[in-house]
Amino acid sequence: MHDIYAGIAKRTEACIAPVGLAWDKTLTKKRLKMHAPDGNHANQTGAFLSALVLFETITGISVEELPEMRMTDVDQKTQGFLRKMAAQTLIEFDACIE
Repeated sequence: MHDIYAGIAKRTEACIAPVGLAWDKTLTKKRLKMHAPDGNHANQTGAFLSALVLFETITGISVEELPEMRMTDVDQKTQGFLRKMAAQTLIEFDACIE
């Protein structure tokens, strides 16, 4: 799926947030529950990771510099791990393909 979007982004000079790639990277490193009970949608942990990838893609500010977020049920240790996974994904897969 990412390759399809990357091809479109390259032709249209658009950026894509590699949210799915961040999920894949995260789930290969650690067993986290990131889906809601329906199995199709994100729970708070999955939504937090998605938001981190979107934030860094849009602002260019590294999510590793962000403070702990207190308005979520995602614990501090997991937040740190998710920040690291989001940042590493964006280093490996540039959101703005030239």
